[in-house]
Amino acid sequence: MKLIRALVFFLFLVVCGSADAYENLSVGLGGGYGGNLFADSFQIGNSYLTNSLSFSSVNFQAVKFRLQYDLSYTNYNTDNFINNVIHTPGIALYNRDRDRRFKWGINALATLKDYVDKNSNFDNYRFFGIADASYYIKPFLQAKALYKFTRSRYDNYASLDNIEHWVEAELVATLPSKSTIRGGARYGVRQFDEELIAFHWYDTEFGFSQSLDARTGLGITCLRRWSKGGTRPLSSYYIISGITSFWDPWKGDQAEIFVKRILPSGVLSRLEAGYWNRRFTYDDILRAQLGWLDDRYGRRDEGWTIRIEINRQQNLAWRIARSIKIGLAGGYSSNGSDDPYYEYNNFAAQTMIEIQIF
Repeated sequence: MKLIRALVFFLFLVVCGSADAYENLSVGLGGGYGGNLFADSFQIGNSYLTNSLSFSSVNFQAVKFRLQYDLSYTNYNTDNFINNVIHTPGIALYNRDRDRRFKWGINALATLKDYVDKNSNFDNYRFFGIADASYYIKPFLQAKALYKFTRSRYDNYASLDNIEHWVEAELVATLPSKSTIRGGARYGVRQFDEELIAFHWYDTEFGFSQSLDARTGLGITCLRRWSKGGTRPLSSYYIISGITSFWDPWKGDQAEIFVKRILPSGVLSRLEAGYWNRRFTYDDILRAQLGWLDDRYGRRDEGWTIRIEINRQQNLAWRIARSIKIGLAGGYSSNGSDDPYYEYNNFAAQTMIEIQIF
């Protein structure tokens, strides 16, 4: 029934769209391995397989109108009750012509996560509304702004239902030396339905990127966060498990450096490394209900990660397909924490093949 509702909604959007449009249809197959995936709280094992389908349609008017529908099915190696289907219909309006100083976009997406096993009760629905705008103050200086609204609901866990607002502003300067410098600020707030105190966080971010030649570029990003407030729903410990605690507020610093390189035969590669130092705080209600946190007011994490991605796309002359894209990725991450539950040293790997039908 959920699949039928999603398809009917998307077909309605297609009918309302312009006939003068360009459509894309692609299918994909991917798989991966993650050491301690989901902290193995559900004993799901560490490998998975994902099948996907993606459709989009864009018209050719001055103001672009875009429709999309993405579908994916993820199967974990133990074939248990967290195998799921995700439907993502979306619609967007935007005008980002290269010759315009002012650019803007409005995007609305709905994500329906449907667990296959009828005994599973973790089904989740989310709505995303995104508005962005940018303006070239000078040919080399651009101002950007973005607002994002997220509404998340669970079928059987109302305590986790929440609304999130996200606002950010950024200045980007492009220098004659082919360097790009950007600086920005971000504010976010998450409010749960059960009138718990909202979580607030503030980010400041600085980024620098440099083009070395026609094939090579590098960059670095540094972020500092302050966050406070909030009472985490107790049930999230049993539903949203894993090495990263999504609801906990934190303050600290993180940094990422990357190198992009076009290799021979048109192979695109990206090597990135990251570091973080974060101080998390636990609320009093949580500490009172979970015995093992009785003497802990929070934790301090420090870790690093390294990851490499390689992608290759080949255009095809086949009647049934236009192109094929193959991707490989792998990496290692390590986290040291004064709470042993959050310590980990993990390898991860992913493969992907995507065929564009038209």
